[in-house]
Amino acid sequence: MRNRVADTERLIKVIIYVRKNAGLSQMDLAKALGKSVGTIKNWENGLGAPDFPALLEWFDRCGVDTEKCLMAIYDPDKYERIYHLKKDSETLSALQEYLKHEDAAYLKRLYYNVFCDTGSDWHAQLDMLTALNKLPLADRITSAQAYLDNFLIRQARGEVKDAFIEPDLKHLEESIQQAKQSVCEKKDSYLNNYRQ
Repeated sequence: MRNRVADTERLIKVIIYVRKNAGLSQMDLAKALGKSVGTIKNWENGLGAPDFPALLEWFDRCGVDTEKCLMAIYDPDKYERIYHLKKDSETLSALQEYLKHEDAAYLKRLYYNVFCDTGSDWHAQLDMLTALNKLPLADRITSAQAYLDNFLIRQARGEVKDAFIEPDLKHLEESIQQAKQSVCEKKDSYLNNYRQ
């Protein structure tokens, strides 16, 4: 049986944390959700709770991963296993847990980058991605836009190798646009929900 008190306590911590981390005031979020400031304050004080659509909108407005937030609230053990690792074996377990829920197209792109002959060492590519993710969001957008533009130019000129797998250009373009919007709103993060 679920412990509703514990769920409520975690809900309060998560919604306050993501709002503050997004740099939003209670007034900002109230306007974004079409609610009163009093309602936002009540929810953050455990006096009532947002319904599920309002909770999803809250996470969306804060630019966070909805699935990760819901897991932190309603399945904290799984959240801990995946996101708070202590040992290498736990890292492997978390990756396996995460990947078993991904769709085939995503897994094929991952497989391509790790196992296929791309002409680059995938370890170096991973190191490049890790370094890139340490930079501010505005810098990551610049890099992503440059990669996308270069790919599209080369593709139009017939210079891209035919492969059994192609990047999801629509998702990349949408992510770049959402990231630009987040930067313009002075947010440090964004999340484009890939599973939409």
